[in-house]
Amino acid sequence: GHDLKEKGFCPDVTRTALERAGYKVDVQLMDWRKVLESASSGQSDVITCSWYVPSRESFLFYTSLLHANRLVFAVPVVNAFEYTHLEDLKGKKVGVVVGYGYPPSFLEASYIERVVGPSVEDNLRAVASGALDATLDDEGLMRSQLRHSLSSVASDIRLTRGAIHETPLVAGVSRHRPDVEEIVERFNAALVVMAGDGTLKDLRRKHDLIE
Repeated sequence: GHDLKEKGFCPDVTRTALERAGYKVDVQLMDWRKVLESASSGQSDVITCSWYVPSRESFLFYTSLLHANRLVFAVPVVNAFEYTHLEDLKGKKVGVVVGYGYPPSFLEASYIERVVGPSVEDNLRAVASGALDATLDDEGLMRSQLRHSLSSVASDIRLTRGAIHETPLVAGVSRHRPDVEEIVERFNAALVVMAGDGTLKDLRRKHDLIE
């Protein structure tokens, strides 16, 4: 959203790495379809964040890993539950939201009682009240909501260390750029320095991706 700090983690970390690599950066927010069209046509030089999708390599040169999106469970703080495998969820009421890309193995497990809620925020409130045993969603999103809009119930909830799924996030540079390989090489070098000097960790913490 437009109200996110520095337009969100992905634009923030991509802008920082590009600037450290010596480039001037203008970040523009647009819907995902337009993002892909803009990069594939060469109108945009860089996609700030993308899942690694091999078919897009025809028009994108991917950078090194920026972050891994982790799908974890929020559970009542008084509950000792820790996720290691799907069977741990037997007999539990687990909150989900419509339209999210949950792993097929989770959706197909007949022994899990999946409860559809109107939103992640509502599901987190249900966990805090004990109406749900757990809810499953993106770690960064839930951490952000617990730190801000749901701070009043944050002390009643904890997130599991174990993740049911992790998705690598990378940036992509348009192959229309004649210097695409040089950009990616300099970008990746900047990322290494950012990891070493603590900048990457600070940006993840700033955007509620880690504690």
